[in-house]
Amino acid sequence: MKVNVQSIFWKEMDGENGAVTIKFDKTKLIEFLHQNGFYKKYLGKERIYIKETGNIIDEVSAEQIQDFVVNLIRKVPQELLKKTSSKQIETALVENFNILFSKNPFSLLHEFNKEPLRDTKYSAFFTFRNVIVEVTKDKILYHPYDKFNACIWKKQIINHDFELINSNGDFQKFILNICGGKNERFFALVSSIGYLLHTYKDPSITKAVIYCDEDSSSDLEGRTGKSLVVNAVGKLRNCLMLDGKNSKVNESFSFQQVELSTQIINFNDVSKTFNFESLFSILTEGIKVEKKYRDSFYINYENAPKIVITTNHTIIGKGGSFEDRMFEVEFSPYYSKDHKPINDFGRLFFMEWNKDEWDKFYSFMIVCVKFYLKNGLKSYPHINLPIRKLTQEIGEPLMRFFESLELNTEYDKKELYEQYIQECDGVILFGQRTFTNCIKDYAKSNKLEVVERFSNGKSLIKLIRKTKD
Repeated sequence: MKVNVQSIFWKEMDGENGAVTIKFDKTKLIEFLHQNGFYKKYLGKERIYIKETGNIIDEVSAEQIQDFVVNLIRKVPQELLKKTSSKQIETALVENFNILFSKNPFSLLHEFNKEPLRDTKYSAFFTFRNVIVEVTKDKILYHPYDKFNACIWKKQIINHDFELINSNGDFQKFILNICGGKNERFFALVSSIGYLLHTYKDPSITKAVIYCDEDSSSDLEGRTGKSLVVNAVGKLRNCLMLDGKNSKVNESFSFQQVELSTQIINFNDVSKTFNFESLFSILTEGIKVEKKYRDSFYINYENAPKIVITTNHTIIGKGGSFEDRMFEVEFSPYYSKDHKPINDFGRLFFMEWNKDEWDKFYSFMIVCVKFYLKNGLKSYPHINLPIRKLTQEIGEPLMRFFESLELNTEYDKKELYEQYIQECDGVILFGQRTFTNCIKDYAKSNKLEVVERFSNGKSLIKLIRKTKD
C-alpha cells in the first residue's frame, strides 16, 4: 500500500475557532487507487473491478475497494498529517462516507486491458507458488514470475512449491486401479485429465468429459472414484462444482457462481434425466452468466470453462450432435462403499499427503497434459456403456425381451412385436417401427448384425454374430 504526500486524497482546512475540517477529493481518490493497482473491466454491460499486484490480478468488489481506502487511512504515518491524526481522518471519512462513495466513483477507474495468462494450442501453463510451469507435447519448462510477461489470476495460483518427480505416487496407482488394469482405458482417462487441464479451447474439439460407471450395479451407490478424479483436476485448475441433480442449465442464475477465472464447470452426480442437449451452446459458443441484482455478461467460447460431468448412470443422446460433444470414460467397480482408496493406500488423498506425495501427484497430472498435447483424446472400446445406455433408454423389460431372442433365428416382426405387447399385459408403449429400431439398437450395442427380408407378405428379421472384418 503506497502512502505518500501525492497519494493523499483529502485536505486539512482551518475552520472556525481553530477547528480543523477534512475535505475529500474524489479525483485524487481515483488517482490514489490507480497507484495501488485498481482497475475496472466491462463484461458486456456488467462492470467488475480488478486489483493488480505485480503481475497477479484478482477480482474485487466495490466494498473491498472501500475497505482498502479505510485501512489506508488507519495506517497513514503521522508525519504526513499537518494538523490532524489518522483517527480524525477516519472519523471524517465515516461522516462523509455516503458523499465520498456516492454515484459509484469507481466507475472513473481506468479500464483493465491486459490479457491474463492463458494456454495456447501447443502449451499449457501452471502457476505454482515458486515457478510457472509450461507444458508442451515434448517438454516441461520453468519460468520465474519476475521474468514472465503476463498477468495471472490470483485464484489460479497453486499453493505449492513444485518439484518434478519421476516416480509413481498414490494417485497414479489409483488411476490404474479405476481403469481395471486395462491399458486402453488408462490412456483414455489420462487423455481426458490432460484435456480438462489444458484450458485452450480448440473449436474442433467441443466435448464435455463424462465419467460414468462401468457396472450398472453401482447406479445407486457410485463411490467408484469419479468425483475424486474431478477433485484432483480442481487442485490445478479453478473448478466450479454444481449440484448435478438440481442444476437447471436453462434457468436464470444457473451459472451465477461462474467468474472470469473459472476454468472448469463440474456437473456432479447428474441424474438419468439430465438434459445434456442443454449444454450444446455452452460447449460450442460460450456461456451467459446471470447474477442476482447485477447485469448479465457473456463469456465467449475461447474463454469459457470446459465441462466435466460425473454420473452413476449414463448420458442419453443419439446422433452425431451428441457423439461430437461427449467423451465418455467408464470407471471399473474396483472401488465401492466397501472398498475405498484409504484401504489401499493407508492415508486420505490430499489431506494426509506430504510434500513428496504432492510433487508426485502434480508431476503425474502434468504428464497427463503432456500426453494429451501429443496424442489428443484417446478413445477406447467401451465395456458396458452401449448396453447401459440402451437399457436406460428402452427400459429393462424390453432389454430382457431382446436378450431372450435366439441368434440365427428368423422372426416375423409383427408377431414378435405382438408377443412383447402380451408380455407387457397389453400396454402399448410404442409402435411397431420404434420396436424394430430398438432391435437394431440392441444389435449394435451387442456387436450383432441385423438381417431383414420380405417373404410371403411377411417382414422377417434375425440377429447374427458379426463377421470379422
